[in-house]
Parts: sequence; structure tokens; C-alpha cells
Amino acid sequence: MKVAVLGLDRTSEGDWIRVTVNVMTRYKRSLVRLRLGNEFLWIPRRDYKCKCPRLRPGRDYLIAGSIRSTRRKKSIVVDHRSMVVSWNKNMDRKVEMIKKKCQTEKDAEHRYS
Repeated sequence: MKVAVLGLDRTSEGDWIRVTVNVMTRYKRSLVRLRLGNEFLWIPRRDYKCKCPRLRPGRDYLIAGSIRSTRRKKSIVVDHRSMVVSWNKNMDRKVEMIKKKCQTEKDAEHRYS
């Protein structure tokens, strides 16, 4: 997904750091429907201390992480297994090419199954 970081809450107690993000684009549909707009992203404190991922307010990022869900709340979780890349102008084109390639491969699997 493409997100814009709005703010960090480093004072949060416990094992998690809360980051407010604006989800701008979803590139993959998961079982848990994540809505566009402002959401909270959670980073384990141990991963935040090692500066991976390094999120800065006012910047856009491409994030491939996991979405955890309970009955009441959906959460985007970014940890040491997630991919976080700073967004730049060329990313739109690259992500669309990858998305198209994945869709083509998926269609080919269905034809030959």
C-alpha cells in the first residue's frame, strides 16, 4: 500500500509505537478490508529502536506488511519482516508494471489448472 506518514506517537506505553498514516492506495486485496484514509500503523518498539523501518512525518512510503484484525479493530503492523520503501516519482510506474505482471501470471495459472 502507499501511505503518507502524518505523525508519530513515541510516547505510547507498552511494546508498540503508534504511527498515524493516510492510506492513499491499496495494491493488494486481503481477507481483511482496509479502508483508504487515516489509519494507525503499529511498529514493535524493538524494531523501532533499531531504526527499521525508519518512517518520517510528511513523507510517502510503499509498505508491504501485515494486517491484523479483531472484531472491533483492524491494524496495520510493520515489523522486521515488512518491506518499507521511500516513495519517489518512478514508483507509480514500477508498481503498476509489477501488478500487471502478477495479474498476467495469475491468469496463466488459472488457464493451465
